[in-house]
Amino acid sequence: MEQQMSYFLPPITNTLPTGNCTLWEVYRWITEDIPLETVTNQLRAFIQEDRVAEYRQLKQKQLPFVTPYGVFSYRKSDALISASGLMVIDIDHLASLRDAEQLRDRLFADPYLDTRLAFVSPSGLGVKLFIPGDDTVQWAMSYIQLLYARTFKGEVDTCGKDISRCCFLSHDSNAKIHTP
Repeated sequence: MEQQMSYFLPPITNTLPTGNCTLWEVYRWITEDIPLETVTNQLRAFIQEDRVAEYRQLKQKQLPFVTPYGVFSYRKSDALISASGLMVIDIDHLASLRDAEQLRDRLFADPYLDTRLAFVSPSGLGVKLFIPGDDTVQWAMSYIQLLYARTFKGEVDTCGKDISRCCFLSHDSNAKIHTP
């Protein structure tokens, strides 16, 4: 059985899942969905123009999101129906889109992380990773911070430990996927 997670249509205030999806469906959404590509390009333009407030507002109102940890009846930690075995790691505040793309590729290729999905974040200045195991997420965050994020002058967001944490999706035609 493929790993399942809940997906939500915007806005971020939506706490009831629209449905469930597999990792492959998330990958196809990220790499192929034209409306997602349009919104992602608008968001990155706001970042380039240093219009952070407008970026945040558009992101919260327009981007779909998933709960990588699993399927939820409601977006709250005590509403977990089934776990996917995945956790999200979010690296933020990189210097450029090019740095984000390079870090995405390096983290995906790292055999110690066993990354299942890697893509550039909505801002274009970060990377999102879906990795296996909730008991290894703290180790993975420390590992990335030590070996990678300092090189790229980014920081690992520690909110990935929250099992009901949502992960905004963004267009990345070069996203990387690996399934067992």
